[in-house]
Amino acid sequence: MTTCNETNYVSQMPGTVNLQMIDENDMTFSIDWNMDITDYTFEANIIPKDGSAEIPMDIDIINALEGKINITIEASSIEELEPSVHRWYLNWSVDGLIRTVISGALVLRPI
Repeated sequence: MTTCNETNYVSQMPGTVNLQMIDENDMTFSIDWNMDITDYTFEANIIPKDGSAEIPMDIDIINALEGKINITIEASSIEELEPSVHRWYLNWSVDGLIRTVISGALVLRPI
């Protein structure tokens, strides 16, 4: 069941994708939606375990007609994070509605 509240967020269980990366390294992963995402905007953030401010992840639309994107976490953006289990999510916006489509753990391992 999908619901919508007054802030234009769609409430639905997102898909779960857990990520693991080594501290002080960059990581890029791809998502293929297999649909036209021309009218979509995306936002991906890391939620630090310590409750500090969310850290944006870089999103590159590789082919909007085919629905291909890359998401990158740069080592420089997470240098303040301690190796631990953090959280992350990906929202998409279309037709004025924002939906969390993927979320999960981000396991940051020491080098």
